Amino acid sequence: MLLHLKPQYLIAGLLLPALLAPARADESVRFLPDEALIACRAIMPACFTKAGWAELCEANPEVRLAHPVACRLAGEEP
Repeated sequence: MLLHLKPQYLIAGLLLPALLAPARADESVRFLPDEALIACRAIMPACFTKAGWAELCEANPEVRLAHPVACRLAGEEP
């Protein structure tokens, strides 16, 4: 049955659980530097600046639930 799926659906199905998994407190959280010109398309802290991630956390409760440590760190003052 998997052979009939388009490759992009198979890849998305394999990556989606990893992207939605809650962050562990012991993981190091990295954000893009403020001067970064290119960002990736994943919804992960490493794909956003700290300010951008803080805005996403504030606007999206699902992101706050999935990444509580990163959201807390993004909301902290420098």
